[in-house]
Amino acid sequence: MHGLVRADRADLVRLLAELTPEEWAAPTALPGWSVHDVAAHAIAYDELGWGGFVRRFGQAPLGLDRANDIGVHADRGLSREQVLERYPRHPGPRGLSTAFGGRLGLTEGLVHQQDIRRALGRPRELPADGLRVVFPFALWALVLPGRRLMKGAPPGPH
Repeated sequence: MHGLVRADRADLVRLLAELTPEEWAAPTALPGWSVHDVAAHAIAYDELGWGGFVRRFGQAPLGLDRANDIGVHADRGLSREQVLERYPRHPGPRGLSTAFGGRLGLTEGLVHQQDIRRALGRPRELPADGLRVVFPFALWALVLPGRRLMKGAPPGPH
């Protein structure tokens, strides 16, 4: 599992490194989130670790969406370089991303890389090994919006 996360993150870093400042500022399908926001969020919980996650969640009594909003707001002050520097520090899952045997980290990575790529019109073929893990997990994991999205709810941060 961790190897799949590492491969996906390496692919995302290659993409992010070649983006222009305009592409970093581009809006995504996540309401109010730019490519920069999604790129920072996709590695944020690894950077926080478990203790940081508990503190962040304590600041967000309304749930995970609110905790994500707090993190995105805090990370908006980071430069492109500062966001990119986070990825080599965490090539594999750490902290919250290790939950469910690393499936949470892989799901977050695959989904958020798609959020970025779709916003920029830069498609990729998703790795079959990753999809075999992510699809079933996304449907039953209560922390993810898979079931809600299947019922037609609009996308939002998770």
